[in-house]
Amino acid sequence: CCSLAPHSTTTLYLASRVPVITLLCSSVAHLLATVEALGELALFGTLQSFILFHSLRFWAT
Repeated sequence: CCSLAPHSTTTLYLASRVPVITLLCSSVAHLLATVEALGELALFGTLQSFILFHSLRFWAT
């Protein structure tokens, strides 16, 4: 009985922390996805402007 009491308290504590942990994990995942999307967008934009710049130079000569 007495050995079970701290265990149940720990379980309760962990159970109460689960939503917080889940929220934290999802927000981190969301942040990573956003950073990845922004990185791809920046890379694509740079590539596009690079191609545009070179094609303009090509047509200028």
